[in-house]
Amino acid sequence: MTRHLPSKDYKTSAVVAQQLPDFIRDEYPLFVELLEKFYAWTEEDGNVNDETNTILDNRDVDKTREDLLKYFAGEFLKLVPEKPSLTKDS
Repeated sequence: MTRHLPSKDYKTSAVVAQQLPDFIRDEYPLFVELLEKFYAWTEEDGNVNDETNTILDNRDVDKTREDLLKYFAGEFLKLVPEKPSLTKDS
């Protein structure tokens, strides 16, 4: 069974109110606002949803963030020197 990740443009914060029962929306509007703001926060760069939405890109050396490149180097370039020497002595 293939699972598809939601589009990177999908915003939970935009639909959370519609997912709640009417009585919650009617009787607890501050709670609804809290949930919307919480999900909006998780969608900001570097937070939970952002990290989840970019997880596949971060596994690709050509698409990953700059701060993750050191992990690719540690895993795949263990025997390659950081500063290769051009002399025969090294």
